[in-house]
Amino acid sequence: MNGAFVRRAAVVFAALALAGSIGASSASASASTCAGFGPHYKFVTSAYFCSTINGSGTYVSTIQGFYGYTFPGMNYNCLVGWKADFYDSNGNWYTWRWGGQNGGCQGMYNISYGLPTIPIYSTMRSGWVRLSLMSGGSNGNTIAQIWFSIHP
Repeated sequence: MNGAFVRRAAVVFAALALAGSIGASSASASASTCAGFGPHYKFVTSAYFCSTINGSGTYVSTIQGFYGYTFPGMNYNCLVGWKADFYDSNGNWYTWRWGGQNGGCQGMYNISYGLPTIPIYSTMRSGWVRLSLMSGGSNGNTIAQIWFSIHP
């Protein structure tokens, strides 16, 4: 993941957080959104998780993401990874992809961490994809989620 994407998404997250419009997004074309997690200080979350789903209609090429900490030291997560779970329009889960993980522990510094790109390169069913940021590897605890709709 390139640094320009991370910097651009961090600016987008800051604007969304101030506007209070963080939520699910449509993926009928490429789309991006962010979610805050962790303890709050006044109206700002202590950490954030952002993602972009790339594709058009029900075709998904890749999913990119990053996470970071607004207030250093308030969150401390180890072996942070992420996965994508796909659901059809009736809410039935049908497949998933593991996106890999970052080694070590993060959260002591005000910094953004890029996540490994999840390659999909497939036409998916109409419905939803849930992106889960996890601490502790593929069987760890979910610390944040983002949902995108997938439709023609």
